[in-house]
Amino acid sequence: MIEGRVHEKVVKILSRITHVPENKILATTSITPGCRLCRDSFDVIEIVMALDDEFDIDITNPETQKLETVGDITTLVEGKIHI
Repeated sequence: MIEGRVHEKVVKILSRITHVPENKILATTSITPGCRLCRDSFDVIEIVMALDDEFDIDITNPETQKLETVGDITTLVEGKIHI
């Protein structure tokens, strides 16, 4: 899968879950609990579950704890689907 497509899918998933318009979600947008995209840790869990399903990957809890931005998500997903 081409990297741009991974980022595009990640943004679509985030937008669907958080109701933030896609054009407001940038690679630098924070996904830490308490930010605009993730009100709490349950939002992060929902996002990770959606990513696991969409890309047929398994994001571990330690990996989840390291995610801070949308770009971090894209990089992680790209690495997992290219394994």
